[in-house]
Amino acid sequence: MYFGCLLQGCKVTLSDYSKPTQDIADALCTILILEDKTPRQVFQDFLILRMVSIMSLQSYLPSTHSLLRRTNIAVLGTNCIVLCGLKI
Repeated sequence: MYFGCLLQGCKVTLSDYSKPTQDIADALCTILILEDKTPRQVFQDFLILRMVSIMSLQSYLPSTHSLLRRTNIAVLGTNCIVLCGLKI
């Protein structure tokens, strides 16, 4: 139970783009230890959480440059997929 709450808090930290680098590093290390994952898997989770966080910001941005925003988000998503080695 305690580990589940701790891991959930770490995942929330990873998805928050305003957190300092040290908090992100602490959350990544905690997930790495508690979930018994490889560094690649933890980094993949981080990129996916960060991509979802950035995509959620899209609704808060002004609509004047929506095509440019969508293009940038699509490029970000593609980069995350390539870095993680995911197959679509």
